[in-house]
Amino acid sequence: MREEMRAKNQFVCNRLKK
Repeated sequence: MREEMRAKNQFVCNRLKK
């Protein structure tokens, strides 16, 4: 996975987890 995709994925996961 690319760093950009990983960052976006983490951001979405964090938003959903919050």
